[in-house]
Amino acid sequence: MVIIRQLKFNEWIRPLQLSAQILEHTPQPEKTLLQLKLPLSLLVMKIYDHETIYVAEEANQIIGICLAQIQEKQLIIEGTTVTEKHRRKGISNKLKNAVENKAIQLGATTAITKIEPHNKPAITMAQKQGYTKTDTEKMYKKQLVATA
Repeated sequence: MVIIRQLKFNEWIRPLQLSAQILEHTPQPEKTLLQLKLPLSLLVMKIYDHETIYVAEEANQIIGICLAQIQEKQLIIEGTTVTEKHRRKGISNKLKNAVENKAIQLGATTAITKIEPHNKPAITMAQKQGYTKTDTEKMYKKQLVATA
C-alpha cells in the first residue's frame, strides 16, 4: 500500500537519489546553497518549505517525491519523480494532488510547473491534471480550487 505524506525534516537523506533525479533535469543557478558546505537536510529546508515536500512511501521505502515551494500565492512545482518500478500507477498524480491541496490551505491560488518538451509522459499527465501550456517556454499553469 502506498502512503502519500509530507517529508519530515530529519529524513531528507532517505529520498536523496530521487531528489537528485529532479535536480538533474531542472536547470540550477550557477551559485547555489550547495556550495556552502552545509548539511544537505539544512540546505533543502532552506530552499523548500517542508510543508510542500511530499513523498510516496511503500513498505517503509520512499518511492516518489514532489518538491515544491510557494511564492506570492503561487505553488511552484520544481519536480516530481517516482522510482521506475512504481511508475504508471498514479503515484505522481497523488503526490501532486497532495501538494496542491496543501498549497491551497497555505493560500496559493495557482500552480506552475516546468516540463521539458521531450518529456511527453509528463506533459500528458500535466494536461490530464488540468495544467495548460503558458506563453513562457516549457511552463504549464493551473488554477487551484479548493475541493469540499
